[in-house]
Amino acid sequence: MLGKDNVFLVVFSSYQGKVMAGPRWGGRMMEMIISPAVSDSIESKLNQIDLDGFYLFFDDKVRKEENLMVTGHRAVGVVYNSSGDRRQFVPTIIPMRYDTLFFFKNTSALRVLR
Repeated sequence: MLGKDNVFLVVFSSYQGKVMAGPRWGGRMMEMIISPAVSDSIESKLNQIDLDGFYLFFDDKVRKEENLMVTGHRAVGVVYNSSGDRRQFVPTIIPMRYDTLFFFKNTSALRVLR
């Protein structure tokens, strides 16, 4: 194992937009619309900040007990199924799961390089 001092975890998060993903494992990749985040999620809370995009850096100063609340976090990866969007939000303690979070109010799907 590499250990926490040898790995730096970065996550990209969005309130709404588009992504390139498949509807299931092994499914064909396509552009998909991400609906606005549910109200009790970290994405909804970050969307209230008056910036189109920003990042948060989590170090030991941030990882104090008073900052370690469980919140819903949208899980979009190579697979995304918008029909069960509420189930895409997983309970997460953001500062313990990631080292940096990049947030964008709206995203556009990446272009596939081939």
